[in-house]
Amino acid sequence: MRKLSPSLVTLAAALGAAGCLPGDTRPVPERVDATIEPGPGLVNGIETADGWKIYFDRFLLAAGNFDFEEDDGTCNSYAEARYDRLFDFAVAFGRQKLGTAYGLGTCRVEFRFRAPSFDAILGQGTTAEDVAMMRLRATDRFSEDERVSLLAIGKASKGGASKRFQWVFRQSYEITDCKSFSGDGFVTTLTLTEAASSELPIEVRAEELFRSSADDGAELLFQPIADADADGDGDVTFDELSKAPRPVPESPGGGLGGLSDAGVVDAGAEASLEGLIYKELLPRILRVSGGGSCEVDERGGGR
Repeated sequence: MRKLSPSLVTLAAALGAAGCLPGDTRPVPERVDATIEPGPGLVNGIETADGWKIYFDRFLLAAGNFDFEEDDGTCNSYAEARYDRLFDFAVAFGRQKLGTAYGLGTCRVEFRFRAPSFDAILGQGTTAEDVAMMRLRATDRFSEDERVSLLAIGKASKGGASKRFQWVFRQSYEITDCKSFSGDGFVTTLTLTEAASSELPIEVRAEELFRSSADDGAELLFQPIADADADGDGDVTFDELSKAPRPVPESPGGGLGGLSDAGVVDAGAEASLEGLIYKELLPRILRVSGGGSCEVDERGGGR
């Protein structure tokens, strides 16, 4: 009789041992599918309160790392989506998958807005060349040696005037605790039950980049950005916005407010129009559909 080789003996023993292992007796968790889609401003364009219409040629960002927070012991997380995807919401208008997680109990959702990882999953309209471009590190006034988290390229027009912009953002965020519009709790706090399934739709709201302040009720304005085009070449750059004052909040009488006369250079980069867009408005562009603004923590640009 032919003898079994040592490797076959080892394999047979392993299979036999596996067959003796007890099954997973934990309750079946709820499955939560997180999806992501462009908001109306990306699909239809943005109309501002001061008469400009804005369209995007590219709105390239990565998001992912969808998981549940377990700090307080009320959430039992079974499996999480530890990966990211690259999207271009200026060319792909449908709903796309972000990630799937499984859990039971009362769980706080977390997800990341970030630069793409080297193995990011490509969404509709994105390429490996986009990933390579966004993974190049650089330094700007608000980020040091970071990769690109958002590339926003677009144009705005009003009457016979037109302006272009190509803005590169390098800050990444972990997002959680998105407010409910009713003011009662957070839409990112989920009660997960046995063997159930649900969807968490996330919306990308490009219009947030044009608010006059970081407030849900603030007007959308483009004229202050257009006025920042100091050399008159039609391209509004972050360098120009860094020298421009931010808008004054809407006046009690309902006017548009206008521009602040604060000394931007003396007050620092964050007091400029660039600072408003980059530091205060950028973190607002991702939120759960039907919910309000979210809490964000700055993170590095990823692996």
